[in-house]
Amino acid sequence: MTDPAPVLTSNAGGQPDTATARTPRRGRRLKIALILFAVALAAEGATRLHQYLKMGSLPTYVPRHLVDFYRFYRVNPEFRTRTIRVNHAGFRNDEEITRDKPANVVRIVMMGGSTVWGEDASGSPVGTIDNRDTIAAHLETVLNERAASRGAKLRIQVINAGVVGYMLFQEEIYFSTYISEFKPDVVIAMDGHNDLDALQLGVPLYRHRNDSPFDRELNRPVAFDLYREVLRYAENKSLLVRKTSTRVAEWMNHIALSALQSKFDHPPQEEQIQRWLDAYSSTVRRFDASARIANAPILFTIQLEVAGESRKRLTPDEAEMHDHTYRYYRWLHTTMRDRLIGRMRDLKAHNGIWFEDVTDAFSTEHGQAYIDYTHLSSLGAATMARRLASLVEPEVFCDAAAVHIEACSLRRMSR
Repeated sequence: MTDPAPVLTSNAGGQPDTATARTPRRGRRLKIALILFAVALAAEGATRLHQYLKMGSLPTYVPRHLVDFYRFYRVNPEFRTRTIRVNHAGFRNDEEITRDKPANVVRIVMMGGSTVWGEDASGSPVGTIDNRDTIAAHLETVLNERAASRGAKLRIQVINAGVVGYMLFQEEIYFSTYISEFKPDVVIAMDGHNDLDALQLGVPLYRHRNDSPFDRELNRPVAFDLYREVLRYAENKSLLVRKTSTRVAEWMNHIALSALQSKFDHPPQEEQIQRWLDAYSSTVRRFDASARIANAPILFTIQLEVAGESRKRLTPDEAEMHDHTYRYYRWLHTTMRDRLIGRMRDLKAHNGIWFEDVTDAFSTEHGQAYIDYTHLSSLGAATMARRLASLVEPEVFCDAAAVHIEACSLRRMSR
């Protein structure tokens, strides 16, 4: 016995009822849409659960950086991980920092890139850096211990104003447009790595690599800029979108860096190097002038690099990192870094710039100071903090041996 043939309903003209025929298709589409929505919702929930297990709370996965009109990007005050805490002022400090400096507080600001910020190194046994493990945190501890031993009724407050990837020109803008409002008594700038990379990669002199896209997006937007804005909105609303776009960006950056890796094998032309040194020198002098106007002497230092390490007895892990990194940085962070230090010494001799060569910071340290090519372990940060403390201590306590004793006395009288 055969099944009866399906019966098609007809309208008044004798034609099949298309509305009835479309109903099952609409139902299937709605069902597919609901299934896709449920899958996306489940994926978002799974991503948030993973984030909870990784960071300890659900709402903290926000971008680490926000777009900034002056500096291209800045630290997001809402960024958190299990080891990173950012205060409302945008500094990596557990203590909230107000613009009005409390009485009997000496305020030091540390500025720089990821080494000052305290970047982790994935896969390293000593690679997790908590707020308490940064150079700034260790420096605050050391100086407060020395204040107590002196019987000085002062509290030393060290602000971690490091921002991952910053070059010196961004820090100078950061200081002029924001940091100076916090009335620092001393500023420490630790730079070198990011600026040297920019030289080797041919980034236009003291312009951020996103300078042109940023200008276009503001003044001559195209369809791609609308896509970026929609993506940025979605990233702020969805953890899944944020993680996915981050992984894609990391993958694309890896491809781009692989294509540019050959650049590290060949030094730039001498003319380009001289222009870069001149630009760095001009930025140092502007930064110093801004700090002087703010009545805050600034100490310039060049950060250490494992590729150019010549004073420290390297641990086996550090020796392996040195051998791996040296293939790429054998000129950039060795010979060129030494030339930069030489130029800074000239600025100190002829322009009164407060510069100190901290190459000897790890000369007596035999433990694991580096966690990769440039970032420091907690031990390395503590060692560097003691080296910096010996340099700024006369300024902090207004000793007779202070480098800038007149500014030191004036600061105490005016504040």
